[in-house]
Formats: sequence, C-alpha cells, structure tokens
Amino acid sequence: SKGVHKLHIRKFLDLRYNHPKTLTDLGIKELPGEPGVTAFMAAFLHVAAQRALTPADGLDDIDQLEPDPKSYKRALKHPRLAPFWTESAGEEMDGLWRRGCFRKWMTKDLSQAQRKAIYGSRFHHKIKRDSQSGKIKSLKTRLVVMGNQMKKGETYVDAFAPVPRSTAGRILMSISAALNLEMHACDLSQAFIQASWADLPEDVPQFFIRPPAGWPEEEGVVYEVLRPLYGAPNSGRTLHYTLD
Repeated sequence: SKGVHKLHIRKFLDLRYNHPKTLTDLGIKELPGEPGVTAFMAAFLHVAAQRALTPADGLDDIDQLEPDPKSYKRALKHPRLAPFWTESAGEEMDGLWRRGCFRKWMTKDLSQAQRKAIYGSRFHHKIKRDSQSGKIKSLKTRLVVMGNQMKKGETYVDAFAPVPRSTAGRILMSISAALNLEMHACDLSQAFIQASWADLPEDVPQFFIRPPAGWPEEEGVVYEVLRPLYGAPNSGRTLHYTLD
C-alpha cells in the first residue's frame, strides 16, 4: 500500500547516511503481500546514487520525503542535496556578515572574563515544502546560538517577550471581512537581526560564539555577537522593543 511504501522510504532515508552496502543492512524485508517493496528500494538507491546534484539542477521529486539533516556535517554527506545545503549555509553566513552581526576575534586576544562569555553555535536545517503538493521549495539554513549555555544575569537580563494570542488574529480577520478590507502579511528575512540591542531598556553584556561545526574558519577564531540571533534568550524581547 501507499502508506507502507512511505514508511519504508522514510526508514531508508533515515539510515542511508551510513552508506549501507546492501538492503539487508537497512533491516528491510519483503512484507507479505508487498513483494515490490525491496525492488522499489533497490531502484531508489540506484537512482539516488547516480550523481550529486548542483544547485542549477533544481530539486527533484525523488527528494520529497527527505528528512531534515540533524547537523551540518551530516548535510554535507548527503549524496544529492549536499550542494544545496552548502549554498544555503553560505547565504546565511553572508547575510549575517553583511548586516553587521559579527566582529571577528582571536581567542588568544581575549581577556579571561571575555573567554568565559564564549558560547557554541550550530546550523539548523529545514526543508521547506509546498503545502499543497508536498514538493520541496527550498532548503533553509539558520545559524542558531546555543542559548541553553547562557545564564540569566550573565549574558542577558530578561527574556520575556509578549506573544499575540490566536484569538487576536481571528478578531482582525473578522473585522477585515466585516468592513470588506484587504489584509496583507509579510515575512521578515532574518527577522531577529533587524532588531537592535540599543532598543532594550537594559544593557546586554558582551558575548562571543564559536563558528558552527563544519564551517571553514581559522582555528582559534570566535565571533563577537553584535545583533540578536536565533537561539539567544533575549532575541524575541529585543525584536518586540524595536517594533514597539
């Protein structure tokens, strides 16, 4: 059945990063009444291994059920989507540097107090799909600060930010419908970095991040964070004050 095929495809996609040599390594067996499953998986593996795509090739239907990679290193090992993830990560980092989010430092040039304010970072990967067809629209990479390593009172003062209730959105749409008005929505690119810590009523202590694992950078380099980034506990609060 279609559901059984999807289940086995998902299992195949989750495990094929280990580059198994045979289908037996995947733990996939022919199901009763489903003699085509193994043959289908073999054909899928054969097509996927033919060649790596380049961004110019476009995204193929064969990658529709691809899971989001858990790390940048894993994304770069993908036999087909690695060029897309590389391009996506490059666009993310280029955008952050262009908008003045970082200042580069060498760890050896930092004071002992500054070295205690160095935190990790990682890439978060997300496959964007069309809501109707399920086809891949784009691959999105976001640099995320490991805010779980930060402590209140050291790196940030407060993390509270008001969040609109869903009822507020429904009320706005009801008013729009009643008055025959048009509603428009917008999506901010890299929304948090459009905000400024200068808009906060409190001072934000200086802190640094290590480049994400797998990103080509000189050894010993850290980035001073100059703008709110995803993952920082006070980023949502900062955006609220900037927009208020």
